[in-house]
Amino acid sequence: MLVDRRLKTSLVMAKGLAVITMIVSHSMLAMASVYQRAFDDEMGAIAFIVASYTLSLPILAGLVYRIESDDDTLNGRIVSVHWRQLLTIGCVLFCANGLRTFGSFFKLSMFFYWDVLCTVALSFLLLTTLAQFSRVWLVLVALGAVVAAPLAKVFLTPLMAVRLGPHAPLWLALLYGTLICALILFPVWSDGRMPRKFLVGLGVVLLPLCVWRLHVELATSTLLQRGLANLPLSLWSHVPHWPFLYWFPSVAFGYLFGDFILRYRSEVVMRNMHIVAVVLVLLCWGEGVRDFSSKLDVITKHSAKIYQVSAPTLALICSFFMVHFLAVWKIAPLVRLRAKGVMAVFSFAILPIYVFHMVMVYWGAQLLHAQGVGQREGLLLLMVLTALASYGVGVYFQRAEAGLQGPA
Repeated sequence: MLVDRRLKTSLVMAKGLAVITMIVSHSMLAMASVYQRAFDDEMGAIAFIVASYTLSLPILAGLVYRIESDDDTLNGRIVSVHWRQLLTIGCVLFCANGLRTFGSFFKLSMFFYWDVLCTVALSFLLLTTLAQFSRVWLVLVALGAVVAAPLAKVFLTPLMAVRLGPHAPLWLALLYGTLICALILFPVWSDGRMPRKFLVGLGVVLLPLCVWRLHVELATSTLLQRGLANLPLSLWSHVPHWPFLYWFPSVAFGYLFGDFILRYRSEVVMRNMHIVAVVLVLLCWGEGVRDFSSKLDVITKHSAKIYQVSAPTLALICSFFMVHFLAVWKIAPLVRLRAKGVMAVFSFAILPIYVFHMVMVYWGAQLLHAQGVGQREGLLLLMVLTALASYGVGVYFQRAEAGLQGPA
């Protein structure tokens, strides 16, 4: 099934818009955090709108993953899994996340900080495993995660924290490290298409490194510290940002939404789906906004509470994403993208731009505060400079890619 020009244009515009909202939202978060002062109601409303889109990034990741893997998919099932490529993508995402957090704080433990890229990488592994069977399994597991996330937060996290105590022994690091490596390597091992020597070598390198890092973290901090020590808890805990159980359903929704678009993207179907999405936004608006607004003050403080989405809030985010993506799809035939245009550049280099801009907004906010620049003026200056610098990063990676491909 071919991906037509209209859908490709829609994806480029959606990813470009995602980069723009990331720059705006993360600039606001950095300025509020560094200045230790929340924005007023007017700016808070902007934060609400931008954060609503930014929180739909895992949906966009799932959508892009489904469309990019269309050649390996039959009737919604992934029939040809390239585990080596998938593991490489996962490792790149984990390392990119580590570079971002380390670059912001210059602490080795922050390299293992759990964030959105970790959740997306783990979601791709689980999603690929489930999608080999049928869409039904994917739907059931995603719905199960919606139900399990708040229950695990209430029951499992306090239970583990109480039973394990603040300092964990080596055997616990070994247990956790083995479990993590098994979760990563077992699906690939059972597939039978990866060289066994390669997997054994990967395990020999990965397991000691993982155990050592876990032991260092667990021996020097409590289980509630945000770091690799909390990696097993990050599947459900309210402590790290982007906990897996809360956000895997959004990645799965993006995958299923992409599958639906590839199968039924006629004018009539897309128009009707747009109407349905608007209705869903209206139905989820009251409870979703109430839950979201109650955490609006913590958005500016980058508290982990904002990532503990309730089911109505998650439904609102998914519906909101459908509305905006279908609107982009509607106007896509009227758009002529240029290779060096903002949308094309931002879309092409979304991952390196993400890493770069997160580091830049953090240290940029620190610098502006040290120079005595006002919060509002500093915010505008930070957003403009970050956007320009991010565009430069995108152009650099475009040229690097063109250089690797050589002359046409």
